[in-house]
Amino acid sequence: MVAFSSSVFISRFNNCILRRTKSFYVPVSKFSREVLSLFYREGYIFSYSFDAEKNCFIVYPNHKVVNFKLNLYSRASRKITFKHFQVRKNLNAGKFFILKTCFGLQFSDLARFNKIGGHPIFVLNYFLW
Repeated sequence: MVAFSSSVFISRFNNCILRRTKSFYVPVSKFSREVLSLFYREGYIFSYSFDAEKNCFIVYPNHKVVNFKLNLYSRASRKITFKHFQVRKNLNAGKFFILKTCFGLQFSDLARFNKIGGHPIFVLNYFLW
């Protein structure tokens, strides 16, 4: 179920960023709630709310801050795990990850600071304007 919810989240988030729309809908799941709370804490979205009629989250992205595209990195058929020193090496190579750690979802710079490894779920590809 995580693969389905992550692919839906990625496609709707990327479409919203490319088209510069004010909001988009994401189906309700634990995974999408965790990703939305992570993006809210980091300032990539203004807010999100629950719509009971459509049973989904309404997300309002911050277009001034978001200049990247999400790509799925780890799949069920290809599980990859980074230790904390491997996260540092990949950060130096210019890659930016969202990791699933034992403390929940974290960006790779925070995981590197806390010396925590985990499974990379998303990789952020920055746009070249």
